[in-house]
Amino acid sequence: MMRHALKVAVVVLFAVAASQAFAGEVIDRLVASINNVPILQSDWDQEVQLEAIEQGRTIASFNPEERRAALDRLVDQQLLRMQMGDENIAAADPREVTQQVEKIREAFPQAKSDDGWQQVLTRYGIDQAWLNKKVARQIQVMHFIDLRLRPEARVAREDVETYYTDTLIPAVENKGEKPQSLAQVYPQIEEILRQQKMDTLLTSWTHDLRAQSDIQWLDAKGSGPVEDSTATAATGGH
Repeated sequence: MMRHALKVAVVVLFAVAASQAFAGEVIDRLVASINNVPILQSDWDQEVQLEAIEQGRTIASFNPEERRAALDRLVDQQLLRMQMGDENIAAADPREVTQQVEKIREAFPQAKSDDGWQQVLTRYGIDQAWLNKKVARQIQVMHFIDLRLRPEARVAREDVETYYTDTLIPAVENKGEKPQSLAQVYPQIEEILRQQKMDTLLTSWTHDLRAQSDIQWLDAKGSGPVEDSTATAATGGH
């Protein structure tokens, strides 16, 4: 019944799009649906725009596989946001947003001046307010992940000691340097190992969320295959 309703909604959406096309308006296509929440072509394009400027790449340099990966990340972000419940939970501090945007800006030599930065934004087809909003949403998701997974990512002392002995000391000595004592680097090693555990937990969590959700992948011509074996497995065969 749900799938039938979704198909009806898609037909209605394309019927509306067709009528807008005759009126000379821009058409926005549906590329995916997560529990009946649509992801539009414009959402996908914006994700590529954001990743491009964050990586200091041109939008045109993204091949079909990279564009598809961006869509996958967009789906995962939406799944995680659905888990928040409260839109204001783990909200980004404005200072964090400013700092992150400044890091992006520093990657462009021409952006040292405000005029140069504006030219960069124009080249990517975005503006400052849009970038601030997207970065704020990214930080919010990161905060939420940290809030949920950090308590589960406990690190045993013996793991820290093993990392110190087997990884850190050889790496430092290979550089011809003298390693610091375990006590000095303990907090840093502990955080490295905690982040590794959180990455593993996040991969498992998003995999489970996909399997438990009704994800519909629709045709995305010109942007690479939208439904492949990985996506099908991750969505439980939908």
